[in-house]
Amino acid sequence: MPDTTEERIEKVRDVSKVQSASANYNSSEYMRGMANGLILALAILDDKDPIYKEQFPKVIQSPN
Repeated sequence: MPDTTEERIEKVRDVSKVQSASANYNSSEYMRGMANGLILALAILDDKDPIYKEQFPKVIQSPN
């Protein structure tokens, strides 16, 4: 039997949580774009304004 609409939305919500974890979305521009796309999809489904992931400032390592 096919998933209900609510079950499908919950699957998207779960994937969005994983993709929005710091180690995932901040690893590359592509991954941040993927997270923000999922955030947008959920915002549309929930009829809310999206709160996008911003890029963390790059950490400059000192040459030790």
